Amino acid sequence: MRGYAEQHAARLGLALKPKGAKALALNGVLLRFLPANFRTAQGYPGDLHLDEFAWQQNPKRIWNAALPGITAVGGLVRIFSTPFVPGSLFWEIATNHGAKWGHW
Repeated sequence: MRGYAEQHAARLGLALKPKGAKALALNGVLLRFLPANFRTAQGYPGDLHLDEFAWQQNPKRIWNAALPGITAVGGLVRIFSTPFVPGSLFWEIATNHGAKWGHW
């Protein structure tokens, strides 16, 4: 994802500043790029963007690890994905399965 961000920024003429191996800064905003792994998803406050979430190997573990740090600071969670199979966590959220996900 970091590579895509760098490519798009270059095309748009935006100046990204490296902030270590897993982060970039854009106009004072820190962008972190983490692997799709529940062990690395926890403990980062702020907004969270989950890309191709339906295809993650452990979506429920990622969700449960990341969400407390995000909601504790009033961060936003955005989930993006192409459809996958019914019954996945993404499918449940996207279809409001069991009326559990209406707030999304």
